[in-house]
Amino acid sequence: MNILRFSFFLSILCSHWVVAQQGYSIKGKLKDVNQSKPIYLVYYYGNQFLLADTAKFDADGQSFRFENKTKKLDGGQYFLGFDKVKSFDFLIDQSQHFSFEADTADIQNTIRFKDSKENEYFFEYSKMIQEKRKEVEDFRIEKNLATDDYKNPDFVAKVKQVQADLDALVSKFIKKHKNEFVGKLVKSYREPDLPEFKTPEGRIDSVKLYYYHKSHYFDNLDLQDERMLRTPMVMSRVDNFFKSMILAISKDSVIAEIDKLMARTSGKLMRKNIILTIAKKYEMPSMLGLDGTYPHILNKYYINEPALWDSSSVVQAKKVFNVQDPIIIGKIIPDMMLADTLGNALPLSGIKAKYTMLYIFNPDCGACKATTPKLPAFYEKMKAKYDFKLLTASIAHDEKRWREFIKEYKIEGLINGMDPYGIVNFENYNNYNFPNIYILDQDKRIVAKHLGLDQVEGIIASREEEEIRIKKMAEKTKE
Repeated sequence: MNILRFSFFLSILCSHWVVAQQGYSIKGKLKDVNQSKPIYLVYYYGNQFLLADTAKFDADGQSFRFENKTKKLDGGQYFLGFDKVKSFDFLIDQSQHFSFEADTADIQNTIRFKDSKENEYFFEYSKMIQEKRKEVEDFRIEKNLATDDYKNPDFVAKVKQVQADLDALVSKFIKKHKNEFVGKLVKSYREPDLPEFKTPEGRIDSVKLYYYHKSHYFDNLDLQDERMLRTPMVMSRVDNFFKSMILAISKDSVIAEIDKLMARTSGKLMRKNIILTIAKKYEMPSMLGLDGTYPHILNKYYINEPALWDSSSVVQAKKVFNVQDPIIIGKIIPDMMLADTLGNALPLSGIKAKYTMLYIFNPDCGACKATTPKLPAFYEKMKAKYDFKLLTASIAHDEKRWREFIKEYKIEGLINGMDPYGIVNFENYNNYNFPNIYILDQDKRIVAKHLGLDQVEGIIASREEEEIRIKKMAEKTKE
């Protein structure tokens, strides 16, 4: 009977302990603050700062508590935000019932945590970095150097020695904490170790070094752990990778890198945030050769991975993909059946020329009114150099307004067309800006699109030069 009573009593104690450990309770005390305004618990999320909780300072103006008795916080890197006082970063993971105290005059050296080993380790790492920086600074002062003088051999040697010592300490730290979040986070700060590739002549082989660095760029960042998403590291590395590490010379090379990165990424939130970042970069590509990257992203990571998104996002992705995919550079443009000024059928496919410039415009658009008067002189110039035709296509169905526009802007000498019966779906040409200019080859394949008038001649000239270069190479090969 006594044993039964003890077991029952023990079960009650355990159940109370479980309840007590649900949710979170983070108690802090910041000396030398004296605040009456709220204090905020903020976390990193991708490249944003998001609010997790708000608390009020106690009557002493120094103590506060973030608390929720039922809901836990997501693991990640957090910081405090409060009026006119410098915040600091700390970690939240398994332990969500802890406290800390610090003096805001020197948080790094005064902060003390209770019941949070993760943060003790995190600040141990921070102090390690601080001490090594101080060692270099003390050396600089000792040598009476005004600044970090990298022309001074003694200073350079000291920096190298301190860096080597620090690398060894950090490696030891990472190994010791490899199974903890703090170890993963510190590891993510490090660049991959790069071998010394040499050419047969003994010089650094920069090409091999580049390809090795690119293929190992994410080795130290765990893209399968969604806690890392709530740190600054994921999005900063992804941004830098596509900005600095990829030679964006073609959509195929970029798409290959996107697919490699996504293949090593798991977790709904991680995949969603990374692909959102990449999609924003290539939605409006800065180079003609990258056209087609965004439709690939839409098709593979939105339409064919609907679990990442709400249904409306998938529907929108399909809509955009269905517009953009048929007009990728290199594809034959969807035909456009217009009528000319005599009422005759005017299909785009019926225009015979090595180059056709398609000029889609809205008669009421200000930019069109500014650009259209330049077309006659531009056409005469291009016609004298190349087998070149220019078709203007009005999206408006008002025939009277169209004819007035042609006369007003003196473009009677061009091929002018409109769609009086509303047959053409102009949305298929992705007219996010007017005028919308396409360059087409003799087969009506898209050479370039969404251009300014001042870009057209240069693109055609470059294409002609490339044709001549290839022809000369072919002739030399025959010889």
